[in-house]
Formats: sequence, C-alpha cells, structure tokens
Amino acid sequence: MNYSHEDLLAGKAVLINRFFFPQGRLTLPVVEASATVAKAAKSVPTGSSVQGTDLVLGFALGEKVSDTGPTGVESIRVFVKKKRPKFELTKVQILPTHIDGMPVDVVETGLFKVRAADFNPQKKHRPAPAGCSIGFDAEGSKVMAGTFGAVVRDAVGNTYILSNNHVIANEDDLDIGSPIFQPGLLDGGKLRKDRIAALTRAIAMRDDRYNLVDAAIARVDDAHDVTAAIPVIGTPRGKAVVQRNIIVHKFGRTTGYTSGYVTDTDATVRVKYGRSWLTFDGQIVIRGLERQKFSDSGDSGSLIVEKTSGKAVGLLFAGGTGYTLANPIQEVLRLLKVSLVTAEF
Repeated sequence: MNYSHEDLLAGKAVLINRFFFPQGRLTLPVVEASATVAKAAKSVPTGSSVQGTDLVLGFALGEKVSDTGPTGVESIRVFVKKKRPKFELTKVQILPTHIDGMPVDVVETGLFKVRAADFNPQKKHRPAPAGCSIGFDAEGSKVMAGTFGAVVRDAVGNTYILSNNHVIANEDDLDIGSPIFQPGLLDGGKLRKDRIAALTRAIAMRDDRYNLVDAAIARVDDAHDVTAAIPVIGTPRGKAVVQRNIIVHKFGRTTGYTSGYVTDTDATVRVKYGRSWLTFDGQIVIRGLERQKFSDSGDSGSLIVEKTSGKAVGLLFAGGTGYTLANPIQEVLRLLKVSLVTAEF
C-alpha cells in the first residue's frame, strides 16, 4: 500500500485519541488524510484511558525496526515501558499491528522521567552510585572532593571504588589503608559516619618520566554500599578502545551529566599538580558538545563512556579551558589489575 506522511500522522492521532484521550477531554484532531485511513480510524477500538500508567508512553513516526535491524519502512512508533505478551493485556490495551496497512512498531523505551534534579552527586548515598562525591581526610590539611568513577573487582572478587590517584590517594601522600569517604569532606562528609572504603592501590605519579594514568582504587567496606550504575548513563557495558570523533558522556560530582566528543587521542600533555608539573603520554582529549563545558574541578575520577555502545573508554583526570583530559580505560584497568563491573558481569 502507498501511504503519505499525512496518512501516518492521521494513524498516529488515531492511537493518541484511543490511548490518551478516549473520553474526548483533549482529543487531538485527525489531520487530513486519505479516505481509507479515515475509515480505519473508526474501526480501531476505544476504551478507558491508560494515561498515567506505564502501558503506553508515547507515539511518533519513524523507521520500523525488526529483530534483525532497521527495515527502511516508515511506521507509526508506539513507546512502551516494557513489552508484554498479549495474554497479560485486556482487549482494549492490545495495540494493532497495522492501521489500514500502515505498520505499527512497538518500542520498549523504559519509563520516561525528568532528569533535572532527581540526583544530587554531592549528597550522601547508600548504595553510592558511580558518579557521586568521594574524598579523603588528610588530617585537616586539605578539604577536597572528587568523583567515584566506577566499581571494579580483582581476580578473587574483591570490590573497589575506582578514581584518580589525586582524588583518593592525595598524589601518593596517603598511606595504604587510609579511609575514603562518601560524600567527600568538602561536601559535608563526616569522619565518623561516612567512611565507605579504604585506599588499596595507587599508581605512582612520577615527575622524572612519562605517566600513563592518574588512578587508584579503594576497597569497599561493604559491597552493598556501592552500585555500578551511573546516574543517567547506567551501568557500563564493558570497555572499548577510544576512537577520534566518537560521542561520549560522563556523570561527575560537579557538573553532573554532560556530553562531548573525542578531539584527539595519543596525546602527550603536561599537567599542573599540587606538587609539580607531570607529563602524561597516550591520553584522550575531549571537548563538550555545542560549546558546553564537559567538566570542571571536582569531576576528576569520572568514568567516560561512549554513548552508542555504553562502553567505558576513559577515566577523567584533568581539564583546561574548554578541553578535558582522560586516561585510556584499558591502561587504568591493566595497571591496577582489576576489571570493570559491567551490565553483563
């Protein structure tokens, strides 16, 4: 059957009227379309509204996707939180597969929720998700906070927080076993109440040769007190070798959720630390999308994830005006002898 864009809009309006506004409280007009679509609209059953439930969340026009991938066929797309078998649905809840020959494609999207202010990374959280505030206590000499980057495990199953050396080891100045707090003391963390882990291993930072990473791990006191799920981003789906121009995102203690793209790889850069200038080799350079800031002070330690694959590509450790630096995640994990806790773990 040949059908126009107007026909698809009309079919979409049919479903909106049926599922969102069946009592006519805010019925959307069916746009001008072919006579066959208008006839089909009358044949689609109506019933009580399901607005406000997770059965049907929205409607759009787009390419139909099958189990094997995109089909190239324009369709009326229906967004649902979760696809359900027909036997779990009432007659009025079952979506038509076609409206007058136009395909209806049901898409499982999860629940749409606002993301503006439902998570504050600078507050105390238990379980604490990757992306929130952490820090150390240097006996009053330095009050700071950085970002809990990811949950990692060693070969025997111990659970650790991954972040930067300068975030949880104070640039090699802390002793192994030193307590780590969530939130960091700068964000109101309390020495007696908010310990979450103990510093376990830090890759030494050298001023006499190239550094590859700014990274450290802290063994979690109770594995139930952390979760690998990053706000907005979700749990990483593994790791990947970074490529130039890919789109990435992160969630950090200061700027929260931001997106950017990789401008450079294999960078050799000099970075100013508290004690001296250090040189890093093989690094990743990132710039925020649409001239937005990708990171700021306190975001150090954030895991950087490729948007399309959900795989981690880097560990954020420094930044300048408009640019952010990250260690390749493969080097971080290799040197620390740990693996990411992922969605497939």
